[in-house]
Amino acid sequence: MKKVMALEGNSIPRVRNEDEEEPASGRKFPAISIPGLGRRPQYLVSSGGMTHRFPRALAVFVSVFLCAPQIFSAAGSPRVPGTAPRASIKLLTIGNSFADNATALLPGFAEAGGKGFLIFRANLGGHSLQQHVGYLKAFEADPNDPKGHAYKKHADPRSGEIKDFSLREALGSEDWDVVTIQQVSGLSFKPESFQPFAGILIDYIHKYAPHAEILIFETWAYPDDYFSKFKEEGLDQQKMYAGLKAAYEKLSADTGLRIIPVGDAFQKVRALSPPISLNVAGDKHANPSGKYLGAAVFYEAIFHDNVEPIPFVPPGISAVDAKALRQAAHETAAESATIPAKNP
Repeated sequence: MKKVMALEGNSIPRVRNEDEEEPASGRKFPAISIPGLGRRPQYLVSSGGMTHRFPRALAVFVSVFLCAPQIFSAAGSPRVPGTAPRASIKLLTIGNSFADNATALLPGFAEAGGKGFLIFRANLGGHSLQQHVGYLKAFEADPNDPKGHAYKKHADPRSGEIKDFSLREALGSEDWDVVTIQQVSGLSFKPESFQPFAGILIDYIHKYAPHAEILIFETWAYPDDYFSKFKEEGLDQQKMYAGLKAAYEKLSADTGLRIIPVGDAFQKVRALSPPISLNVAGDKHANPSGKYLGAAVFYEAIFHDNVEPIPFVPPGISAVDAKALRQAAHETAAESATIPAKNP
């Protein structure tokens, strides 16, 4: 079995096996119904029981893929996975702190699931699609403009060199399997904010990472206790969720790109009884349980594999809650329709 390590400065939480005799969580997951909306129905692989650790500054990612091969395509065409589980993934995220949250525990899931995994986070706190497009335009206008090199102090996946990346350089730094995009949460419920910026970004990814499947990361609605800080008249959690779900589904329908339904999973867990808190108190960001849920949904979407039996339980999350969160992630992924990719 392969093991995975993300070399991004933070160690992966320990993995512990759950008790095979542990009783079911007893949590019930009600279906989510929204009027007017349809339901869309680091990295080091080691074998032989050994994992090699490198100094923090070293960020060259070494991959050893020992299991089934990935799906490869002719030059210039994207790899679009079928339904078979994937043995390894190289993932680049283009987003903000919500993408950081949702992928924070993904290396731990990959390791526990025996997957090869590499991640490059082109994430900038509070950034929108429009802002990411602004940086790529600055680079294309003048490759020497520092504004175009917005992704600071990343390690080159091949050379290990620490440098500031442009988005074009990040996309060309590896042969990425999956690239994700998202809207900033404060605009996520406003479909008019997505275009033309999402389209520009998608075209740019197709040009400079032609083998990658582009996925849409559906972010989550804010918790109830955050809306007093977010000045948007008449907005509450349900209205925000309905709006962002409609906006992301419109983008998906217009582009043919699959959705990673993290926002749907958050609402599913918020509706269960007894509840599991998913956000930092008084804040929009995910707490450990929210990060765990987000990573579980990502795992299902990118690896095409069932996260439920993965025995990964990081510190700070009970085994009972972890099981319930993985169940919610799996059910959400199963309910999410797969749209045929239009990647040219």
